[in-house]
Amino acid sequence: MLVKCVIIFILTAGKFLFVKNSQVNIARNRQAFQSTTRVYSPDDTSYAYRANDDNINIHHLPQTVIFQCSATSAYETGSWISIDLGKIYLITKVMVLSRDTNRYKDLKNFTIYAEDFPKSTKRNFCYYKENIVKRALSTALSYYETYDCAVNAIGSFLTVDHLAGTKYLSLCDLQVFGDFIKERDYDIIDYTNNKFYAGTPFNPNLQLSHLMDNNLTTFFRSRNEENINKLPFFRLDLEYYYEIYGLIVVGATSANSKEFSFMYISISDYPQTMKSTLNKYCVENFNPAQTSYKDGKSYIFKCSQPIRGQYILIHMIDENDVKSKHFFEFSELFVYGRKIGNPNSNRNTKDIVAMHESSIDRKSFLLDGIYISRGSSFELNQVNNNYVRATLSPPIDIKVFCITANHAGTVNNGIRITIKDISNVQKAYLLSGNYRYEQTVCEIIPETQASQIEITSLGSHAILEVEIFERGIISTKFKIMTQIIHVYSSKNISY
Repeated sequence: MLVKCVIIFILTAGKFLFVKNSQVNIARNRQAFQSTTRVYSPDDTSYAYRANDDNINIHHLPQTVIFQCSATSAYETGSWISIDLGKIYLITKVMVLSRDTNRYKDLKNFTIYAEDFPKSTKRNFCYYKENIVKRALSTALSYYETYDCAVNAIGSFLTVDHLAGTKYLSLCDLQVFGDFIKERDYDIIDYTNNKFYAGTPFNPNLQLSHLMDNNLTTFFRSRNEENINKLPFFRLDLEYYYEIYGLIVVGATSANSKEFSFMYISISDYPQTMKSTLNKYCVENFNPAQTSYKDGKSYIFKCSQPIRGQYILIHMIDENDVKSKHFFEFSELFVYGRKIGNPNSNRNTKDIVAMHESSIDRKSFLLDGIYISRGSSFELNQVNNNYVRATLSPPIDIKVFCITANHAGTVNNGIRITIKDISNVQKAYLLSGNYRYEQTVCEIIPETQASQIEITSLGSHAILEVEIFERGIISTKFKIMTQIIHVYSSKNISY
């Protein structure tokens, strides 16, 4: 048997890239996304991955066979499906298998693109199909339609844009063939063994693996915020320092879900959970044009430029609506980036000797990296005039001070930190209390060699976590570099 091998040289930026033709389907079992998802039942859902997995079935027989094809909502205009190929290819050929139901007539009038991210502004045309794709009576190759791509179809995502109005975009199999060009600078970050913080969410038993399982029934939902300070949030604490290129967020299936609107997404060196100049924003005040809710709706966020940091914050800020309950939810979160370092490699805890509340050692409580209320806490209260005092030895140049606190009031007067330098000069800073429930608030500290920090409340706060970041070391986390820490005149309270 004669196997045809084609060798291509592409001139890019004055250099030739060696590309070898491949007969392998480069889309098989790769991560797939689609604009929305048709949900027939919880066990019979037309996920995007059904278009390119190993299980190929063209029939849909309720109660007997789960539909093994992808499908978007029938009530959507401008539906699409996109396959992450993982590397950059010159796409040469695409093969499509339709379905064996009357809905096969919906598959027409679509355009195929190669691109660097789904729905990107940098799209390379592959093929346009105007007429109806033939009905598939079996999974034999003779029922596939084959499309030869245009010459410049280069990208790491293969996207099909449906232009047929409010029709299903349904594929029983999608095969992609192309010539490898080079590795991509970014990929999906596996954060399943990392941590997240969201105050007290609706579903506290959520695991991060649930947000990368391609399952709409496992989802994150923030707490309902019922007051004027509507600040629900989700913070992903990455183990390493990353350069983030973009995110893909997939909605859930709850019928009473809010639209994913008034959303901000930022990447930061610090764990701040409120809007701040410390946050570098990929998305600001996102409001989708489509207001009606659809199952599994996907939101594509490509940052205008890569952003470096360790903390990814997704939060909602609606400054105009003071009546409605506010929350948001999503079932999947895919983060694209590349690891560039480990900011925690220089973490210093060897100087931490003690942290006391009267005679009770509180060191393990405030320095444990756990941000949520855990049955009991200690309270800083202005009426009781109690405070936390930390003595730093040797003195350190604090760049950012962060504290995680909880209070039940709609608005609180905030937390005051007083820093004493090596010359015994004191300066006070006020951290915002304009929130309800848990938040992490941070303050930038002007250059100073701090020898002591005192923390007091101008209202009433349960203190959950305290962090110091030293100047001159990018995003190095110092958990209260202290010689001695005491909590003065505080009392135990329960939540």
